[in-house]
Amino acid sequence: MKIKLLPLLFMCFMLIQSCVRPYDPDCPKFSTKYTTLTPEAIKQTPYFTNPDFDTISYASDKGDTVTFVKTKTDTSWYCENEYPSGPDCGPQTKCYQILHSTYATIKGSGSFDVKHVLRTNNLVTNEVQITFNELIFKPTDYRIGTSNGSTLGVTFFETINLNNNTYKKVNKYYHELNQSDMGICFINVNYGLIRLIDIENNLTFDLIIK
Repeated sequence: MKIKLLPLLFMCFMLIQSCVRPYDPDCPKFSTKYTTLTPEAIKQTPYFTNPDFDTISYASDKGDTVTFVKTKTDTSWYCENEYPSGPDCGPQTKCYQILHSTYATIKGSGSFDVKHVLRTNNLVTNEVQITFNELIFKPTDYRIGTSNGSTLGVTFFETINLNNNTYKKVNKYYHELNQSDMGICFINVNYGLIRLIDIENNLTFDLIIK
């Protein structure tokens, strides 16, 4: 029985070998390329560089205070394959950094979370994703604190007074779906998210300055 199986096994082996594409010596060998967020980009918010924002507190217009403390900051990667030498050669894998600061609620009721995304696909690049009480805002990092975003429906204030504090170079953003009836926030480089207006729940939260 074993002798009869040998020719069959040999035929299967030859069939598998015929399906394997031989290595083309003209194909370059690619290594995975990693691209990180620049120091300048990371400084567009205080959440990854300023230890004063490891703990942040907001006061609501109803008299409540909510406090968040950072539990960790970690890095992940969004990777995609390109074929610069054509489909017959192996892919070039390119990976892009995502920073993620996770916060725990230590006082009051609420949630806070920040991601800084270098790239997730061809349409999303250099994006800061701030989630406050499930309302998500996604400003482009290099537009924070500038008037460049105004052409994209973002309002820019050279100076603005919020909760008896004067801030410079502030942008007003709508909820990620660009729906002004869900939520509005005010952000600048030095303080991050200064004010959140939760329209659906009729609440306003202002950052408590230390």
